Amino acid sequence: SDAAAFDADLSGWNISNVKDMFLMADGAGLSSSNYTTMLTAWSALNVQNNVDLGVGEATYTITGLSGREALVDTYGWTISDGGLTAGALSLSTTEVSPIDTSVTDTLWMDLTIDGTVAT
Repeated sequence: SDAAAFDADLSGWNISNVKDMFLMADGAGLSSSNYTTMLTAWSALNVQNNVDLGVGEATYTITGLSGREALVDTYGWTISDGGLTAGALSLSTTEVSPIDTSVTDTLWMDLTIDGTVAT
């Protein structure tokens, strides 16, 4: 690709007959928003199998994840990109685990007022 800056909405392109897009937008600076929209729209089309798509370091949001997965899993596409946008996933610090009620051992700890273990 010779495009130095190409950030456009490609979601409306008819790519049903395209067989190779290797390095199509490599280094072109495709925004996460446009790339996400493109993945979502293209995954809804009747596209060719086993297409190579290269978009350089373009990243997609969680919204585009299912579209990207459909292109890869359903149509066998190989996609080279920058991956999921940093911060796209929200991780919780709370984890709920079932309590094992079969354990009958007793553990005692002396704690100080600030919650640390007393020695």
